[in-house]
Amino acid sequence: MTRKPAWITVGLGAVLAASSGVTINRVGGSAKSQLVWFTLSFVLLVAAGIVARWKSQERQDFRIQTTDSQGRPPKLGEVPLGELGVHQSQVSGNDDSAYIRRDIDSALDEAVSSGQSLVAVSGAPLAGRTRALAEAARRYSAGSWLVRFEAMPGASLTEMISAARRVAHGGSAVLWLENPDLGLLSQLSA
Repeated sequence: MTRKPAWITVGLGAVLAASSGVTINRVGGSAKSQLVWFTLSFVLLVAAGIVARWKSQERQDFRIQTTDSQGRPPKLGEVPLGELGVHQSQVSGNDDSAYIRRDIDSALDEAVSSGQSLVAVSGAPLAGRTRALAEAARRYSAGSWLVRFEAMPGASLTEMISAARRVAHGGSAVLWLENPDLGLLSQLSA
């Protein structure tokens, strides 16, 4: 959650305090009762701001996508290619069409089979980069847990890797990050 909702809550509290003050002033009353109402409005405004700021600092940066009642993600080999971000073939009209090997496949096979812990693939949109990576991952890690996240804004890569390790329970896991933002990518070098 960002800090924007905190400012919205504080702003709404300020409007409420101001409108309460104007109403009290119009209705009348003694100076002492007006001071009490203004003080109460101010305290409520400050409390709303504190609660909103506290809520905005709670960490809910990511949540693992799960499929079963025990909270476990699927195995990589069980997931349809479309769920990995692979677009449908423009020739066959489905995402499970026969795979046509590309020049990059040899380098991918070498990287994945050698136990390289990070494999990044880039390329032009719809050039087949996601399909090439998905096929290589399925060839070598079909039995690994597939760990994907539903929400990632502001997430720590270290926390995501720790979550993937917890899911794996000593086994292997593939952390699948499709189109991560620059903030997450900048954490890779560390």
